[in-house]
Amino acid sequence: MKLIGAVSNEVLESISNYNLTSFVNHLGYISHGEALQEQRSSQVLLLVEIDSEETKCSYSRKIV
Repeated sequence: MKLIGAVSNEVLESISNYNLTSFVNHLGYISHGEALQEQRSSQVLLLVEIDSEETKCSYSRKIV
């Protein structure tokens, strides 16, 4: 699984705690062009947002 963009330390720690590190590739932020390429080659796209006032009307420009 590829994680692209900001991922909290809590999530990364959970991945490690459950011994899933070998199944996860955390790329961090990538360019818009790279994001489009990742979208086209993906089988599943998932956007996860926290439930807060800041993300109430949040729309992602890059979903990978």
